[in-house]
Amino acid sequence: TTGDENRLSWDIHFWLGDKTSQDEAGSAAVLTVNMDDEQFHGSAVQHREVQGYESKQFLDYFQPAIRYLDGGHASGFNHVTINEGAEQRLFQIKGKRNVRVRQVAVSFSSLNKGDCFILDVNHDIYLYVGENAKSVERLKAITVANQIRDQDHNGRASIEIIDADSRDSDFEKFFEALGSGDKDSVAEATEGGDDEEFERGATSEVSLSEISDSSGSIRITKLAPPLTRELLNTKECYILDTGSYSGIYVWVGRESNEKSLPNTKTPESETRLKAEILNHRNLVSAPFAPP
Repeated sequence: TTGDENRLSWDIHFWLGDKTSQDEAGSAAVLTVNMDDEQFHGSAVQHREVQGYESKQFLDYFQPAIRYLDGGHASGFNHVTINEGAEQRLFQIKGKRNVRVRQVAVSFSSLNKGDCFILDVNHDIYLYVGENAKSVERLKAITVANQIRDQDHNGRASIEIIDADSRDSDFEKFFEALGSGDKDSVAEATEGGDDEEFERGATSEVSLSEISDSSGSIRITKLAPPLTRELLNTKECYILDTGSYSGIYVWVGRESNEKSLPNTKTPESETRLKAEILNHRNLVSAPFAPP
């Protein structure tokens, strides 16, 4: 909830992991709509967030960085014991602008020289810094390691940084905890993929499309720049695609026939709003006031 003393606004985000089923995604969308209708009378801004393609607003909620964990319905009701220190976990820290933390297989093959990795085993936290890792990744990784220590181990774990200045014995200790490997056999940075591609941070062209049924059938027209507020007709509906920066916005004119616009509040909207795009983008549905 945000706003000043005269006006409040609400944002509801539902997040879809990359292994989410269609049924789960549909249920999340329906729950979001119901929550908006019941709690905010339809006045909230609804955000559909997809793993790896989250909006900047959503990412900013998670400091120092968003962290992806393995899971699923089978693990959803497991009791979590703080500072248990039994499970081995390996996290990859990757990105240039929107740094993300994702859980990967605890295996030597998961490492590469271009990223940072955090190995959490028992009560020891190892921060492996690839020789080609970016300074922003290193700084973010240190912050995340501190967070794991404080939140997951109640502050009772040690953190050891393994980098180019570490002794051979430190590397040996790290690879022993990992289970295999040595520093000379770590995969090259290229094996970890390009950071730009990973975070989908490249700016795409912003486009505005008008959806109209004034001719008797639904017609979608891409409007030419410059894109200004004056282009919006209160009798029509519009889709603003901002690329990977903040997603897709749906604008509904106050006098429009909403039937001309795919219902963004139902699972079926994904096919009607070019599912191949929405499957990899976040969607924002907002009660914008017409000009």
